Amino acid sequence: MKGLEISRRFFLEWGLPFLQQYFPRLATRVAAGKIGGSDSLGADDALSRDHDWGPVFMLWMDEDDHREYASVVQQKIDEHAPQSFLGYSRAENSYVAEIHSRAEYFDEHVGLHVPPGSGSEWMPDAYGEESLYDVTHGSIYYDPTGRLESLREGFAAFARDPIFRLRRLVDTCFGVWHYGEYNFRERLAHRDDAVSLHICLAKFIENVMRQSFYLSNDFCPYWKWLHHEFLKIPRQQELASLVDGLVSSGRLEEQTEMVGRICHIEREMILADGIVEDPGSPGLFGIYTGMQQKVEALRAKNPTWWDDRGDRGPDPMLE
Repeated sequence: MKGLEISRRFFLEWGLPFLQQYFPRLATRVAAGKIGGSDSLGADDALSRDHDWGPVFMLWMDEDDHREYASVVQQKIDEHAPQSFLGYSRAENSYVAEIHSRAEYFDEHVGLHVPPGSGSEWMPDAYGEESLYDVTHGSIYYDPTGRLESLREGFAAFARDPIFRLRRLVDTCFGVWHYGEYNFRERLAHRDDAVSLHICLAKFIENVMRQSFYLSNDFCPYWKWLHHEFLKIPRQQELASLVDGLVSSGRLEEQTEMVGRICHIEREMILADGIVEDPGSPGLFGIYTGMQQKVEALRAKNPTWWDDRGDRGPDPMLE
């Protein structure tokens, strides 16, 4: 059984009745679920059971409730929780219930406790974005007030913010072009440097998958679950097949052809999205240049929200 199903049933069959018996007023306001970790994404396996897996759950409370109840609820749960559930024991040193106030949890994991107005006001760092993916894709089992779900929906909407998408897509478009068209196809495929070839291919694949999340109005997950979650994105079957083929192929000529096909697909998806107009030139560099020009125009209007090059690599005109 997957960890998420064990966690869900543990809360609904033991945790919720426990709260209703000992803390009936709180039980009408608290939210419960599992956010973060491989099990919250359905990516867990036998190796995932060493921490925070199995009959455990998370609770989120209003700030006033957290001040009043958190310590006593934690103590009572620790005293009364069964050692195992459905034949599954908690991992050693794992919690039974991880208890948070909503504001504290979002401040700590995302950097804000209310959704931002726009990308011109705030931009998550890499850790914050991975946490945003967890927050918006984890499971909530119980939320009688709807406050946690409403907060999640507000942060999920930020993934559609045009400035957030543009800033992220500038980076990934550069990465797909730089590691794919420019370096893999034009340079490394003609050099005897197997190590650099593998590094380049890995960076290319990462940027391809990340770009698919942004084009799908979503955040990017932690790198270890990037491929697992990429396979869930609708209408990505062709790209997914090419990525798998790229990794499994041992023939450089075949890989070079697949990199070209992937770059063409990415180019067409960006144009279909309407982010930039067709530059009239083949390949991705004209697309990247068009997006970068839009970024610079926005930066001129909002000079405080872009203060570095990000992770777009070296100057594209240099070898």
